Amino acid sequence: MSSTDEKSSLLGFGENKNIGRGRIQRNYTALNDHSAVSGPGSLSVIVRDEPGLPIPRAVFVVTNAALGAGMLAFPEAFGKTGGIPQALAVEAVLIVLIIGAFLILGMCGQVQRTANYQDTVLTFCGPVAQIICQVIVVVYMFGSDVTYLILIGDQLTKVIDHSGWYFDRRFIIAVVSCVCILPLCIPKKLKVISYSSLFGGLGAFFVCLIVMSQYYTGEHNHDSSPHQFHWVNAFAAVPVICFGFQCHVTSVAVLAELHNPTLKRFAIVTALSTLICTVIYSVTGAYGFLTFGHRVKSDILVNYDPKDGAATAARAVIVVVVFSTYAICHFVGRSAFLGLWVKLRRLTAAEAEGWENKRRIITSLVWFFSSLGLAIVVPTIGKAIEIVGGFAAHFIFTFPGLCLIQMVLKDERALSHKQKACLVIGGVYVVIGTFLFAQTVTKALMDDIENKS
Repeated sequence: MSSTDEKSSLLGFGENKNIGRGRIQRNYTALNDHSAVSGPGSLSVIVRDEPGLPIPRAVFVVTNAALGAGMLAFPEAFGKTGGIPQALAVEAVLIVLIIGAFLILGMCGQVQRTANYQDTVLTFCGPVAQIICQVIVVVYMFGSDVTYLILIGDQLTKVIDHSGWYFDRRFIIAVVSCVCILPLCIPKKLKVISYSSLFGGLGAFFVCLIVMSQYYTGEHNHDSSPHQFHWVNAFAAVPVICFGFQCHVTSVAVLAELHNPTLKRFAIVTALSTLICTVIYSVTGAYGFLTFGHRVKSDILVNYDPKDGAATAARAVIVVVVFSTYAICHFVGRSAFLGLWVKLRRLTAAEAEGWENKRRIITSLVWFFSSLGLAIVVPTIGKAIEIVGGFAAHFIFTFPGLCLIQMVLKDERALSHKQKACLVIGGVYVVIGTFLFAQTVTKALMDDIENKS
């Protein structure tokens, strides 16, 4: 038996099998090189050649993929919902569904040891669904990265607060991004980003504490009288919540790199990540709303006086958080884009691997400078989060629901009561994801039309 076959046997991979309409090829890819893509319509199967991520670092990677601009928009989301109790109730319902989506992705990932989110969709839903997923991944991750660069400009201009062309928002975004973010985008290993994610997670805790302390020590007019609760207003907060908790795409790549990647260990990682995000978002949202009430901005830090020392420290820290968050989104989006490129060019696995380094570097540079250009033009993060949050609903609900349905239907035996329940759950996830995407995008477009009128 060859060394490759031995590794395959130890990991529990069977022989080639037909899944749906596409034949899954056993193309072995280096563990940390998820940018290398197999042939058209095929699945990259992971073979571990070095120790994987331990649980603590995996938790920080998944958490940091969610933290960033989303936490700053939660106070406004609390205000839109009508008050703190209503917002926490909506958040709790969504968190239950979000955790369920993690478990679905974990079960699906265990079946074929897929390297990324889009390969999981290919396994269970076929090549057409995979292409749609890849397009949405690219759009979502690119939009998220634009949002993070806008955030950098908004915060640093208030931190510096000086006149002169070299303190202009556009100049600051360009310089800081090229120096601090671009180097994180070139490497092909997600493990490299896991080290910077530790600082990002700690930084998010610091910003949360600053927002909370400002309620008690800051000189602000507290106007947090609750508004009457309406379901329409609740839906206005859903895109922010989805954007804030969307780390499902990254979680599949983390599962592939996790040391001893069992469903139990993956559940621990996602549960801890969700808990960390829930605490940070809930405290930030509640205290930000209590401090400014319905006058709160889509970026809570904009409400604070530029001369406030604590708020200035929070602005500087959130910029550091965004550095690694941008890189993680770029990593996942680049992988999806390269998968589309390989399919369009109909490259074989050998051809895709041959020019991998050059293609990865060129894609990274084009991605980075394109997002930088848009960030310089777009003025605020509010509308960007609304649109991007709508796409997040697909990753949290629609695709996990489809994968669960297909996983049950591929079993040729008679359906048990448990499997029938899984079909119902999968259908509910698909309906929720489709509805939330249509509702949030339509509302964002209608609001834009009304503002122009």
